Amino acid sequence: MAEQYAPGNALITKKDLRAEVAQRRKNTRPEEREAWKAGLYENLSRVMDEVLGDQKTVYAYVSVHGEADTERIIRSLLDRGIRVAVPRVEKEAAGKTMHFYYITGPQDLEKGGFDLLEPKSGCERADEKTCPVITPGVAFCNEGWRCGYGGGFYDRFFAAEPDHKRIAIAYEQQFFDTVPHENFDLRPDRIVTEKRILRFDGSTEA
Repeated sequence: MAEQYAPGNALITKKDLRAEVAQRRKNTRPEEREAWKAGLYENLSRVMDEVLGDQKTVYAYVSVHGEADTERIIRSLLDRGIRVAVPRVEKEAAGKTMHFYYITGPQDLEKGGFDLLEPKSGCERADEKTCPVITPGVAFCNEGWRCGYGGGFYDRFFAAEPDHKRIAIAYEQQFFDTVPHENFDLRPDRIVTEKRILRFDGSTEA
Protein backbone atom coordinates (compact mmCIF):
# COMPACT_ATOMS: atom_id res chain seq x y z
CA MET A 1 0.00 0.00 0.00
CA ALA A 2 2.94 2.32 0.60
CA GLU A 3 3.81 4.58 -2.30
CA GLN A 4 7.30 5.15 -3.68
CA TYR A 5 8.55 8.69 -3.33
CA ALA A 6 12.10 9.89 -3.74
CA PRO A 7 12.80 13.36 -5.15
CA GLY A 8 15.56 12.89 -7.71
CA ASN A 9 18.34 10.71 -6.35
CA ALA A 10 18.47 12.47 -2.98
CA LEU A 11 17.74 10.64 0.23
CA ILE A 12 14.17 11.27 1.31
CA THR A 13 13.83 13.84 4.09
CA LYS A 14 11.04 14.73 6.48
CA LYS A 15 10.73 18.05 4.68
CA ASP A 16 10.09 16.16 1.43
CA LEU A 17 7.46 14.01 3.10
CA ARG A 18 5.61 16.98 4.57
CA ALA A 19 5.51 18.74 1.20
CA GLU A 20 4.32 15.60 -0.59
CA VAL A 21 1.54 14.89 1.91
CA ALA A 22 0.38 18.52 1.77
CA GLN A 23 0.05 18.18 -2.01
CA ARG A 24 -1.79 14.86 -1.74
CA ARG A 25 -4.24 16.37 0.73
CA LYS A 26 -4.82 19.30 -1.58
CA ASN A 27 -5.58 16.93 -4.47
CA THR A 28 -8.00 14.71 -2.53
CA ARG A 29 -11.60 14.85 -3.68
CA PRO A 30 -14.22 15.55 -0.96
CA GLU A 31 -16.09 12.31 -1.68
CA GLU A 32 -12.86 10.34 -1.27
CA ARG A 33 -12.16 11.96 2.08
CA GLU A 34 -15.69 11.24 3.32
CA ALA A 35 -15.27 7.55 2.50
CA TRP A 36 -11.91 7.49 4.26
CA LYS A 37 -13.42 9.13 7.34
CA ALA A 38 -16.03 6.39 7.59
CA GLY A 39 -13.48 3.58 7.28
CA LEU A 40 -11.13 5.22 9.76
CA TYR A 41 -13.89 5.70 12.29
CA GLU A 42 -14.89 2.03 12.07
CA ASN A 43 -11.34 0.77 12.61
CA LEU A 44 -10.52 3.32 15.30
CA SER A 45 -13.70 2.43 17.20
CA ARG A 46 -12.54 -1.20 17.27
CA VAL A 47 -9.15 -0.19 18.61
CA MET A 48 -10.69 2.02 21.28
CA ASP A 49 -12.81 -0.91 22.44
CA GLU A 50 -9.62 -2.98 22.72
CA VAL A 51 -7.43 -0.48 24.59
CA LEU A 52 -9.83 1.38 26.86
CA GLY A 53 -10.30 -1.34 29.48
CA ASP A 54 -11.14 0.49 32.70
CA GLN A 55 -9.89 3.81 31.34
CA LYS A 56 -12.42 6.64 31.46
CA THR A 57 -10.34 9.18 29.53
CA VAL A 58 -8.91 9.43 26.01
CA TYR A 59 -6.48 12.08 24.82
CA ALA A 60 -7.09 13.10 21.20
CA TYR A 61 -6.20 15.87 18.80
CA VAL A 62 -8.73 18.01 16.93
CA SER A 63 -8.31 17.36 13.21
CA VAL A 64 -7.93 20.28 10.76
CA HIS A 65 -6.58 20.90 7.26
CA GLY A 66 -7.37 17.44 5.85
CA GLU A 67 -5.82 15.48 8.73
CA ALA A 68 -7.12 12.04 9.65
CA ASP A 69 -10.53 12.82 11.10
CA THR A 70 -11.15 12.80 14.86
CA GLU A 71 -14.52 14.56 14.98
CA ARG A 72 -16.56 11.34 14.83
CA ILE A 73 -14.53 9.41 17.39
CA ILE A 74 -14.50 12.33 19.84
CA ARG A 75 -18.28 12.66 19.57
CA SER A 76 -18.72 8.89 19.98
CA LEU A 77 -16.48 8.72 23.05
CA LEU A 78 -18.27 11.63 24.71
CA ASP A 79 -21.65 10.00 23.98
CA ARG A 80 -20.38 6.86 25.76
CA GLY A 81 -19.42 8.84 28.84
CA ILE A 82 -15.68 8.71 28.14
CA ARG A 83 -13.91 11.94 28.99
CA VAL A 84 -11.91 13.47 26.12
CA ALA A 85 -8.99 15.86 26.51
CA VAL A 86 -7.31 17.69 23.64
CA PRO A 87 -3.96 19.50 23.45
CA ARG A 88 -2.97 23.11 23.85
CA VAL A 89 0.61 24.30 23.42
CA GLU A 90 1.68 26.75 26.11
CA LYS A 91 4.76 28.85 26.73
CA GLU A 92 6.62 27.90 29.88
CA ALA A 93 10.01 28.73 31.34
CA ALA A 94 11.55 25.69 29.65
CA GLY A 95 9.94 26.49 26.30
CA LYS A 96 6.71 25.50 24.59
CA THR A 97 4.97 22.51 26.17
CA MET A 98 1.84 20.56 25.21
CA HIS A 99 -0.81 19.91 27.84
CA PHE A 100 -4.24 18.27 27.50
CA TYR A 101 -7.54 19.79 28.63
CA TYR A 102 -10.97 18.22 28.94
CA ILE A 103 -13.69 19.26 26.53
CA THR A 104 -17.38 18.39 26.39
CA GLY A 105 -17.91 19.37 22.74
CA PRO A 106 -16.97 21.86 20.01
CA GLN A 107 -18.24 24.74 22.14
CA ASP A 108 -15.13 24.31 24.30
CA LEU A 109 -12.75 24.96 21.37
CA GLU A 110 -11.28 28.13 19.92
CA LYS A 111 -8.76 28.94 17.20
CA GLY A 112 -5.16 29.00 18.30
CA GLY A 113 -1.86 29.27 16.50
CA PHE A 114 -1.61 27.96 12.92
CA ASP A 115 -5.45 27.95 12.80
CA LEU A 116 -5.53 24.90 15.09
CA LEU A 117 -8.52 24.32 17.33
CA GLU A 118 -7.52 24.34 20.99
CA PRO A 119 -9.39 24.06 24.30
CA LYS A 120 -10.54 27.37 25.73
CA SER A 121 -8.76 28.83 28.72
CA GLY A 122 -11.51 27.79 31.16
CA CYS A 123 -11.19 24.07 30.40
CA GLU A 124 -9.96 21.73 33.13
CA ARG A 125 -6.42 20.42 32.70
CA ALA A 126 -6.16 16.63 32.48
CA ASP A 127 -3.57 14.62 34.38
CA GLU A 128 -4.00 11.03 33.24
CA LYS A 129 -0.76 9.09 32.94
CA THR A 130 -1.92 5.86 31.25
CA CYS A 131 -4.90 6.69 29.03
CA PRO A 132 -4.85 6.04 25.25
CA VAL A 133 -3.63 8.93 23.11
CA ILE A 134 -4.94 9.38 19.56
CA THR A 135 -1.90 10.82 17.84
CA PRO A 136 -1.57 12.74 14.55
CA GLY A 137 1.22 12.47 12.04
CA VAL A 138 2.18 13.58 8.55
CA ALA A 139 3.78 10.44 7.11
CA PHE A 140 4.14 6.79 8.09
CA CYS A 141 5.63 3.56 6.81
CA ASN A 142 4.70 -0.08 7.25
CA GLU A 143 7.51 -0.54 9.79
CA GLY A 144 5.67 1.88 12.06
CA TRP A 145 7.85 4.96 11.88
CA ARG A 146 6.13 8.33 12.02
CA CYS A 147 6.98 11.79 10.72
CA GLY A 148 5.25 14.60 12.59
CA TYR A 149 4.95 18.28 11.88
CA GLY A 150 8.40 19.13 13.22
CA GLY A 151 7.57 20.67 16.59
CA GLY A 152 8.50 17.59 18.61
CA PHE A 153 5.57 18.09 21.00
CA TYR A 154 4.37 14.49 20.97
CA ASP A 155 7.91 13.13 21.18
CA ARG A 156 8.53 15.17 24.34
CA PHE A 157 5.12 14.34 25.75
CA PHE A 158 5.61 10.57 25.40
CA ALA A 159 9.16 10.80 26.72
CA ALA A 160 7.77 12.44 29.87
CA GLU A 161 4.72 10.14 30.08
CA PRO A 162 5.72 6.79 28.53
CA ASP A 163 2.85 4.66 29.87
CA HIS A 164 0.18 5.91 27.46
CA LYS A 165 -1.02 3.71 24.58
CA ARG A 166 0.09 5.57 21.45
CA ILE A 167 -2.63 5.20 18.81
CA ALA A 168 -1.60 7.01 15.63
CA ILE A 169 -4.19 7.53 12.91
CA ALA A 170 -3.70 8.31 9.23
CA TYR A 171 -5.09 7.83 5.76
CA GLU A 172 -3.37 5.44 3.38
CA GLN A 173 -2.24 8.40 1.25
CA GLN A 174 0.18 9.25 4.08
CA PHE A 175 2.16 6.00 3.74
CA PHE A 176 5.60 5.76 2.14
CA ASP A 177 8.18 3.03 1.69
CA THR A 178 10.39 4.60 4.33
CA VAL A 179 10.31 7.37 6.92
CA PRO A 180 13.53 8.83 8.34
CA HIS A 181 13.95 8.01 12.04
CA GLU A 182 16.50 7.95 14.83
CA ASN A 183 17.34 5.18 17.29
CA PHE A 184 15.61 7.06 20.10
CA ASP A 185 12.33 7.54 18.18
CA LEU A 186 9.26 5.75 19.55
CA ARG A 187 6.92 3.95 17.19
CA PRO A 188 3.19 4.16 17.87
CA ASP A 189 1.71 1.10 19.54
CA ARG A 190 -0.76 0.96 16.68
CA ILE A 191 -1.42 2.84 13.46
CA VAL A 192 -5.04 2.94 12.32
CA THR A 193 -6.11 3.83 8.78
CA GLU A 194 -9.33 3.61 6.80
CA LYS A 195 -8.25 0.15 5.58
CA ARG A 196 -6.22 -1.55 8.29
CA ILE A 197 -4.80 -1.65 11.79
CA LEU A 198 -1.03 -2.01 12.16
CA ARG A 199 0.10 -3.36 15.52
CA PHE A 200 3.55 -2.79 17.04
CA ASP A 201 2.77 -3.58 20.68
CA GLY A 202 2.51 -7.35 20.37
CA SER A 203 -1.28 -7.26 20.47
CA THR A 204 -3.50 -9.45 18.32
CA GLU A 205 -6.88 -8.68 16.85
CA ALA A 206 -9.68 -9.23 19.36
